[in-house]
Formats: sequence, C-alpha cells, structure tokens
Amino acid sequence: MQTLWDHPELADLWNAHYDGVDIDWVSALAGWGSIVDWLGSWQWETYAQLWPEAPIILSVRDPND
Repeated sequence: MQTLWDHPELADLWNAHYDGVDIDWVSALAGWGSIVDWLGSWQWETYAQLWPEAPIILSVRDPND
C-alpha cells in the first residue's frame, strides 16, 4: 500500500491549496483509492462534491486521549 510518505511531492499540493492556489484534485489524486486523517478531513466537503459516490466515514475521538 502506498502512502503520502511514498510521494512527498503531494505535500506541495496541500501546501499550495492552503496558500490559496486552486488545485485540480481529480487529476492530482488520480489512482488513489482513499484519503484518511487530516488530509481527508481538511477538505472533505470538496472531495464529497468531486466523488459523490465515495463513502465518508467520520470518527470522533476525545482530543485529550
């Protein structure tokens, strides 16, 4: 299984997006089957619009644990 750690260049996309650059997420994430944790939760609404058939799983945890 590949992870973001195997593709550090992808971090540039999220950094650019954070700085206000529009990203073509469909092209940028082509070939990926899922996004989890911060990268998934940060832009979940955008991803849900781009991939409306994809399941979204929200887990809530105590921030003090």
